[in-house]
Amino acid sequence: MKDLVHDTIELEFRFDAAPERVFEALTRGIGAWWSHAFREGSKVGLDPRPGGAFGESWSGGGAVYAVVRHLDPPETLILDGPMGMDGAVAASMEYTLDPDGTGTRLRLVHDILGRIDPDTIADYRAGWEAVLGISLRDYLAGK
Repeated sequence: MKDLVHDTIELEFRFDAAPERVFEALTRGIGAWWSHAFREGSKVGLDPRPGGAFGESWSGGGAVYAVVRHLDPPETLILDGPMGMDGAVAASMEYTLDPDGTGTRLRLVHDILGRIDPDTIADYRAGWEAVLGISLRDYLAGK
């Protein structure tokens, strides 16, 4: 059995878009750019209200990855949920958006507690870097 692990992924990104636009993309627009799905042909969405679900839906089913715990547009979004990690996992993702000149600095803190191996943490770090650092950046740039 794997040991109980607490780990934190902390990442920061800068986007050439106003905080309001970045926040809109993180919430209502997430299905247009979120590049990772667990099932082919599914749709990713986020219901931007406290208690709203972030997840994936497909014909006849779906999965909830996390639930909105806190929403303070355009500055803070906090989601709680395992984000597809196997087993009993408690996790929280806090997105903080700050104006940075004509753009936005986005900070993600993904706090994870569960029986998780180090490779899984590394995979999630790489996943966040790809989803936010490439997919979101390209979406905001109009690519």
